[in-house]
Amino acid sequence: MSTATRLLNNNGENAPVGALDAAPVLSQTAQTLTDTSTGGDHTMTVEAGHAYIVVCTQVSVFGLAAVTTAGNVRWVCPAGGASVIRVPLGYTTLHMESLVDGGIIYLLEVIN
Repeated sequence: MSTATRLLNNNGENAPVGALDAAPVLSQTAQTLTDTSTGGDHTMTVEAGHAYIVVCTQVSVFGLAAVTTAGNVRWVCPAGGASVIRVPLGYTTLHMESLVDGGIIYLLEVIN
């Protein structure tokens, strides 16, 4: 029996523990956002039902509605970390902000 630590994404699928533990991933599309001022609500266009790997240089939050209130935050990406998310059906916009000025967010669409 394996003793490896496993995390699940919001769709209940196995997700890598961190960027260094992940196998190489073939990305279909990639987007980059630099948040020059903390507190801004930035958006990226995504595909409903698709999986994405989010890599963040600073702690960042993501949501399907504006991320200006805690109730709208669906995912958190740690500084220097990676998170795997699956965009629910019916959504094509991902809202995000870095919690530190100058945070960079990389969004990579995973080929299923």
